[in-house]
Amino acid sequence: MGAPACTAPPLTSFSLLAGVKAVFSGHYHRNAGGTYRDLDMVVSSAIGCQLGEDTHGLRVVVVAADRIVHRYYSLDELGEKGLDGDLLDLLRGE
Repeated sequence: MGAPACTAPPLTSFSLLAGVKAVFSGHYHRNAGGTYRDLDMVVSSAIGCQLGEDTHGLRVVVVAADRIVHRYYSLDELGEKGLDGDLLDLLRGE
């Protein structure tokens, strides 16, 4: 489903040289991901139809000066309790 093997390494190597720390994509109908060298590859599930075990939801990504933090929330979880405190602190710049 991803890029052919012959094109993936040059694209990810270029991203690493450019200082990219994470690549996010979505609509895969399940959560997935991995790491290539120091590059995080994060795939988020669709908000609608699920094909895996994940519930309907969305991924919240916070980019701070010194890190990238991301977390997947089910719609129920997000509606009931909202974002976790550490993400809210990062959003406030604390």
